[in-house]
Amino acid sequence: MADFLRTLKDARITEGVMKSGTPEELARGEQLYREHACQNCHWTPAENRRGYTGGTSSTSFVNMGNRLQADWVYRFNLNPNDFVPESGAYIPNPSLPDEDIYAITAYMMTFTQP
Repeated sequence: MADFLRTLKDARITEGVMKSGTPEELARGEQLYREHACQNCHWTPAENRRGYTGGTSSTSFVNMGNRLQADWVYRFNLNPNDFVPESGAYIPNPSLPDEDIYAITAYMMTFTQP
């Protein structure tokens, strides 16, 4: 069953779009992530006793770099409402330029645990 599920593709996702971010993209992504207070709603990795910081009103981003496909996260970040209506209620509006979404996604994909 797991092998079969791996063969399923979502037509909304273009594979191979996301690459590892450049140092500049990662720095820009981190800046935007903080400016838009993403950590207020999402658990975000942190070097503290718990291993994370942030709110619980939305999806945990802890270890997301190991759990989720970067192309899917990027496409979701472009327009969350395409996947779950009204899920992007607190995403900046008007939306950010695609290159900023790319930078934020590249930064988010660094959220990994060994």
